[in-house]
Amino acid sequence: MFQSPATEPLDLQALKSTISLPYRLTPGKAMGSFIAELSGQRIVGSRCRTCSRVEVPAQDFCQCGSDDHELVIVPSKGKLTGFTQTANFTLCMVRLDGADCDLMHHLLGEFEWTIGQRVEVVWSDKLESTIRDMVGFQ
Repeated sequence: MFQSPATEPLDLQALKSTISLPYRLTPGKAMGSFIAELSGQRIVGSRCRTCSRVEVPAQDFCQCGSDDHELVIVPSKGKLTGFTQTANFTLCMVRLDGADCDLMHHLLGEFEWTIGQRVEVVWSDKLESTIRDMVGFQ
């Protein structure tokens, strides 16, 4: 129910419709490099030349606002900074060594996970340049 300017309630009927917005998104140069390099078991980040912050996955712009960056390879090991368990999986935040931000992915297996624990990427046997090349962390 809505109130009209005259403060009388109006019972408006909902309009049911399907809207089609056909378009294709591209990942951009930095994210495209991150995705492409996963098939080589390499994790690509971006290092800002203005503030030296390292973002993973690679970004075209730094949070400081600069677009002056270089692509860097970061190790596939890091520290568990957060996680949450559901009935089907465990979602995690990992700070890869050398990075200044966390990467969200999955934890694999049934373990007693602890914040600060060291984890490492488990790579897929079938590498196809998709985020699924990283099966998760263990």
